[in-house]
Amino acid sequence: MRVECLDETECAYYQRPIYLRRDRAEGGENVTQSAKLQKDVPLETSIPTASLESILCTEELHRRPWRPPDHEKENRALVALGRALAADSNTILQVFAETILQVTESDSSGLSLLTTDDGGKRFYWPAIAGMWKPHTGGGTARNFGPCGDVLDCNCTLLFKHVERRYPYMQAVMPAAEECLLLPFYVQGKAVGTIWAVMHSDRRKFDAEDGRIMNVLGEFASLAYQTLASIDNLKLQMSAREKAETELRELTNGLEAQVRARTEELEQRNKELTEARARLAEEKLSLERSEAFLAEGQRLSRIGCFSWRVETDEIKSSEELHRIFGFERDVPVTLDLIATRVHPEDIPLLNDMVEIEYEHRLLMPDYSIKYLHLIAHGIRDNDGRLEYIGAVQDVTQRQISEEARLENLFPRNSRNGYPRHERAHRLLPN
Repeated sequence: MRVECLDETECAYYQRPIYLRRDRAEGGENVTQSAKLQKDVPLETSIPTASLESILCTEELHRRPWRPPDHEKENRALVALGRALAADSNTILQVFAETILQVTESDSSGLSLLTTDDGGKRFYWPAIAGMWKPHTGGGTARNFGPCGDVLDCNCTLLFKHVERRYPYMQAVMPAAEECLLLPFYVQGKAVGTIWAVMHSDRRKFDAEDGRIMNVLGEFASLAYQTLASIDNLKLQMSAREKAETELRELTNGLEAQVRARTEELEQRNKELTEARARLAEEKLSLERSEAFLAEGQRLSRIGCFSWRVETDEIKSSEELHRIFGFERDVPVTLDLIATRVHPEDIPLLNDMVEIEYEHRLLMPDYSIKYLHLIAHGIRDNDGRLEYIGAVQDVTQRQISEEARLENLFPRNSRNGYPRHERAHRLLPN
């Protein structure tokens, strides 16, 4: 049997490998996506039991007597489809399946669409009218079924007793006497088929059915594109609403964070202002204390110092500078101190352990000052030695002491006891 629309040089069926043309299709499940269909149709092996040519009778469409076109009925159907598409896109496919049933006077009709989530490996049935309506939502495998053969051949095909080739169709009741299938396209790409089924021989499909199916195939392409556009628009709207919701949540969150941060900064500014006020008071108190200390040191003629042995760094008070006659902004060093110490008392500078002694200064104007020095060493956590000490100008006391001794003991009765030796004698603790 030869099929009129099949061209062995162009038809995809004849371009398949020979083992497929001999109907040795790969095994696997063929009925998918519908719990009801899987219940009605057990999952059989997909090994064909008959050749494709043995169940095709497409050439019969042009041999059979055909009824005259009913353009009025056809126009009413197309107008109804257009109104349905404009009114409610959710029901257009079901309305379309019912329209096929009406204009072809078939027993069952529907649409088969290629799945998109797996790259088109299956067909699913989104809408069915007539006796097979309970199978809505079911489907078949792309590589083994009437719809797949129609896409491979890329033309209208008329089948008879499809269960002879596809064993899984034996469980679909009522059985199909004839199936008229037509592929439809979107932008040149096949996306599915439309079909009509006769379950008895009460009438046969003819060329008029083929013509009407071609007209409806064009509408199917338009409906598919419209639904795809609507779905895409819904996805875009949903994505936009989601983005707007997330933006609102983010904005609200940011506003809450800004408010919290502002309150935190205001609190910190308040605390900082209070801290500054306290620091100002403490600074004033410290300055008063330093002024009292400086005045006390001046009145008592006592200067303070610290000396880090490792670095020779010396810190000194203002009164110590006055006692030694140093400028206030001149850094104090051991070498600078040595320029003031009386030459005969220089060795005393090397005795810095736990010390208390008196020594003399020889000032630039050759006057002599008598000092009482006391210091002790401490070590920090790293073991570095630092001396903390005080120096008192006792010149007036020394002069008074010498005057008292001079009155008590005439010079010739003191056995020539040198004054400078008395000046650096160790004092009792």
